[in-house]
Amino acid sequence: MSIKKSAAKKTNNSKPFLYGYSAELEKTSNILELRTHIHQLIRRLNLSEYIYMHINNTNTPLFILNTLPKTLIAHYYTSECYQHDMNIERAKYNAHHYFSSSTYDYIASAPFSDQTTHCMHIIQQLYSSFDYFDFYNIPIKRQKEAGHALLSVAHRGMPRTDFQSTISNCKSTLSLLCEAIEEVVTFKFNDQFGCINFHNHNRHALSTKPRQLLQLLANEDCTIYDIAKRLGINIVTANQHLKTARRCLGVRTNYAAIKIAIQEQLISYTNEPHILKPMKNWL
Repeated sequence: MSIKKSAAKKTNNSKPFLYGYSAELEKTSNILELRTHIHQLIRRLNLSEYIYMHINNTNTPLFILNTLPKTLIAHYYTSECYQHDMNIERAKYNAHHYFSSSTYDYIASAPFSDQTTHCMHIIQQLYSSFDYFDFYNIPIKRQKEAGHALLSVAHRGMPRTDFQSTISNCKSTLSLLCEAIEEVVTFKFNDQFGCINFHNHNRHALSTKPRQLLQLLANEDCTIYDIAKRLGINIVTANQHLKTARRCLGVRTNYAAIKIAIQEQLISYTNEPHILKPMKNWL
């Protein structure tokens, strides 16, 4: 059999599986159900977790669907190391599948040290602290929009060699599953995912201190300088926390950040007058 005929046969055999996954996922009625059903499919392959993300030209990956611990995701974003995540960068320019460990090994052997290598060490340590020792990454070109999609799978607590052995038995299946997820997300749930602002979708990434500054600005008739004095910090630090809050919520002004934070129930607002008093503890 010629190579051409063999390739055609492989493609024809794979189509029913792709259509099967698409049809199966298309039966889901909402995002939560879709997330859960993908998780079930992942578990059938002897894997425990997954991340499905969209990647565009910005440095901020959008985690569309994922089953990782919320605390881990929050640390990932608040550390801001995602801006230098080479595994994300590889997905932008490389259609080949790859293990995250290959990137970490490259960084470990690099004869130089810079911000990127420093951030990659932090990311690797973060995942390891949650017992994720490797990820298998399947990047694809998005069907309808600019940019790429990336399906990353893992097995919590599984040693790297065992994980890679598990992946070797399901590489083609994961590739088809990634295409099916992208198809359903794009053509069935695009309106829902399109209206989810990245920062709202990952609102848990807004840490305590920026949130508390927004809370005080919303409820106290005072300036940022007054609030900084109350909290026992300087005005530069206060403005840095507010900058973090604006970035996490995807807005340019403190007013807009307060509005979204109230809408998302990240802070509360009351019409009762407040008296500015010193705070003994700033949690």
